[in-house]
Amino acid sequence: MAPVLDAVIGAVGDSISSLSFSHTCSGDERVLYVAVAVQNINTDVSALTYAGAGLTLVGRIEGGLGTFDGAVEIWRLIAPATGANTVAVTLDAVDGATAMAISWTGVHQTTPNGSFTSNTGNSTAITVDISSATDEIVFDYARQVNEGGVRPTFTVGAGQTERVNHSENVYARSGGSTEVGGATVTMSWTSDISENWVTAGISVKPAAAGADGGGPRTF
Repeated sequence: MAPVLDAVIGAVGDSISSLSFSHTCSGDERVLYVAVAVQNINTDVSALTYAGAGLTLVGRIEGGLGTFDGAVEIWRLIAPATGANTVAVTLDAVDGATAMAISWTGVHQTTPNGSFTSNTGNSTAITVDISSATDEIVFDYARQVNEGGVRPTFTVGAGQTERVNHSENVYARSGGSTEVGGATVTMSWTSDISENWVTAGISVKPAAAGADGGGPRTF
């Protein structure tokens, strides 16, 4: 059985060095992912916690060659605490940032996801091909920054479910979505502006059949 979406929430902040927001996890065999996009490719997430527990970096991709072409990181926490807790993102510089926290139940507690996959380009078509499988769920997080000062508009690709579509200022746009797994899943967005973009995603794996995968269960 494929993982089940538990909850998803987005957050944005401009000219910040930290971003905090509440996210609620529930259910069994839980995994929490937090995708973060920054405007400056030299800005990194220096720490990311949920209910005080540190998340592990899954991967990072920087867009284009220019300083303001954006970067995306995906972080993970297996068996996060249940209930409403704070996601705290700390940056190593002042920057514009967006984030998407997305939690799942029924996820393998040892190997919860496939490889971090990413892509960059300069166009109105934003795409990344992610290796997946039946009974897995794919999610992506895309970022485009327009130094011309007109905020891009994103339209999610066919077959995907839009989860967040947000911006922290007049220059940038970020979007996150999900889609059922298959051999290869193309995650895409269409922008109304041809500019440098960056996108990343992973495939979330189901819990082992007949086992709880080592994660805590909620009763």
